[in-house]
Parts: sequence; C-alpha cells; structure tokens
Amino acid sequence: MTKQIKTGNPKSASSKNQTKSFSMQIPEESYAYLFSEISHKIQSDVRYNFKRIFKDGLRFLKKKHPRITCGEGAERRFYRKIKKGKRPPLIATSLLIQQKDINWINNYIDEKIKKDITYSKVNFVLDLVAEIKKNREKL
Repeated sequence: MTKQIKTGNPKSASSKNQTKSFSMQIPEESYAYLFSEISHKIQSDVRYNFKRIFKDGLRFLKKKHPRITCGEGAERRFYRKIKKGKRPPLIATSLLIQQKDINWINNYIDEKIKKDITYSKVNFVLDLVAEIKKNREKL
C-alpha cells in the first residue's frame, strides 16, 4: 500500500492570498524610469526593488479608483490584435504578486475596456507609471 503525499500550497486554489506570477510588457522608456527611481530609492532603502515600486504604484491606483474591487472578474480576452504601427519597443518581465492584486488589475483593465476597446495590459502599465510619477515624493 502506498501513501499519497500532498504537495503544493495547502490553501485552496481560489485563495486570494495565493501568490501568482504576473507577466507584462513595459515600454523601454517606462522601464528605464522605474529603474532610475529604484536606484534613487535604494540609496535610503537597500531592499527596494521592482516588486516594491510596482506595489507602490498599484497602491496609488487603488486609492485613485476605490470602486474597483479585488473579486474575481470575468475572463479577459488575451488574443486581441494590436496595431503594429509605431509601437515603442517593449520589455517583457514578470513578478510574483498576490492573486487578489491580479484580480484587481484584471477588473481595472475590464473597466477601461468598457470605455476603450483597445485598452490593454501595456496601457495599464503606463497608467501605473504615471501614478508613480505623480506620487514620486510618497515613495
């Protein structure tokens, strides 16, 4: 008789506190700005990194848009064609954040899509960077 060993996270798969990978594409200019802010901030806080500046920007966006919830939303469309005109070069990256934050981001994007069908995750990142620029002194 064999004994089964349970592996993985003991919490349920639908747990909002579960950490997941969130991938995104960032325009080079925004990427350079974020890392200049990180290098500036790291002088006073050695542990400041990309995840922390992303979470700070997310906090600013949540404060600006309090009506958007962290609840699970409808599935988003991931295969929309984007105009390939004069698109700035993008840098692909990812980070580990809580599922409730990913749900909030998806709900935020869904709200923006209702107003503009071409809104995408890249636009979300641009909004996030804009909020970081506005609240630079609060970092």
